Amino acid sequence: MNENQEHAAVETLKLQHGTPDPVFRGMMAMQNWKSGKAVTGEEYEKAVEKFLRAPADGRETEVKADVQ
Repeated sequence: MNENQEHAAVETLKLQHGTPDPVFRGMMAMQNWKSGKAVTGEEYEKAVEKFLRAPADGRETEVKADVQ
């Protein structure tokens, strides 16, 4: 990760990216992130992509978004 990237609270990034509430809540649970967590915009986008590409049944798969 580039140390020069600005961090923001996930709630702020949710508003900036227009992330729907169900997607936001699912992504937060999948990442085990708590309210107020500060991440970069790139980390946020990758986490949303990872959530949206994950199987609905919750099984583990290889997902191309590199977020932990």
